[in-house]
Amino acid sequence: MIALRAWALRRRAPALRARAARAALWALLVAAATACAPDAQTRDTMDEIFESMRFVLPLSLNDESFSDPLRREAVLEALARLERESSVLETHGMNQDASFSFLSGSLARDARDVRSRYERGQIHEARFMLQRMTEACVACHSRLPSDRAFSMGRRFVKDVRVTSLPLDERAKLQTATRQFDAALETFEELIRSPDFPPYEMGLMGHFADYLEICIRVRDDFERPLAVFEELARGSDLPAYLRDDVDAWIESLRELRDRPRAGSDLDTGRALVHEAETRFEDSRHALVYYIAASGALHRFVAESPEEGVDVARAYYRLGVIESRIGRAYRLSQTEYLLETSIRLAPRAPFADEAFALLEEFVASGYTGSAGTNVPPHVQRHLDELAQLIETP
Repeated sequence: MIALRAWALRRRAPALRARAARAALWALLVAAATACAPDAQTRDTMDEIFESMRFVLPLSLNDESFSDPLRREAVLEALARLERESSVLETHGMNQDASFSFLSGSLARDARDVRSRYERGQIHEARFMLQRMTEACVACHSRLPSDRAFSMGRRFVKDVRVTSLPLDERAKLQTATRQFDAALETFEELIRSPDFPPYEMGLMGHFADYLEICIRVRDDFERPLAVFEELARGSDLPAYLRDDVDAWIESLRELRDRPRAGSDLDTGRALVHEAETRFEDSRHALVYYIAASGALHRFVAESPEEGVDVARAYYRLGVIESRIGRAYRLSQTEYLLETSIRLAPRAPFADEAFALLEEFVASGYTGSAGTNVPPHVQRHLDELAQLIETP
């Protein structure tokens, strides 16, 4: 499956680069910061920055406009302002759970990179980096339950330039700006669209994106069940995807009817165990893994102290991310596993977390020339191993 995704990504690389030029991402930084801002003054600042996006957004949708030398100074000023404000979110994230800290830090780093690349004249690279900023926002906003909508984001996604985007881009943008109901409607339109083959939906992770909103954000199993039952009645599903969809339908029915009992930590642990022992294919276990990650994210977010139980929750979240995380997206696997180890290096699961982390890192540096882990990455792994081994 990973090979298939890699092939699909290579085949779609030119299209993805073109889409990055249309992905109006600056507002996403504002959406994330506004949703998580520590005080009213910061939220007011985010509102002001959002207004500046009204200038940058139209330019970012067109290559010629974005690279117009007559607008260079104005664009640089806007990007520099966004870079400064993203550091506010990063600072705030340092006092939050590790997942949010990782995502807000990634967003801030990308903002710095975009501004730097644009300043050096690397216009195409700057626009491509905008795509990564979207992933951070989507990952952050789809972790936890929410009935809030970002009001300025609502106006933003109704902009004609946004409504004219392809369905998959529009759904991602709606998720990133916390327009969850609109995002669900767009994903469902995408699933039913004859212009977007189901196998491509699977390869690009859109089914998982849709399920994450339904299950983790809305705690709704009935809605996706109806959508996948309709999809299963179609005749154009490839055999492997039909097996996936059948497994998801069965899982959605089971979890819809299962009474909620125990803590979020116990629930997450039980769901992970069931996913690992019941399903041979991690794709078939997707619904269980997403439900488990939702429970574990809630536990981490609500825990007042970072003890062994929180470390165990991060370990399980790292396991889940390694199984269902989309390889072409922002991956939290390494950060979650490392956080688990650092919080509880003496815990029994620390060795397991390190083994998975080492394997995951090595796979990322393995190719036709063998495995070549960079020295600084290996030193970091050695440091974690020493942390576990030190009495």
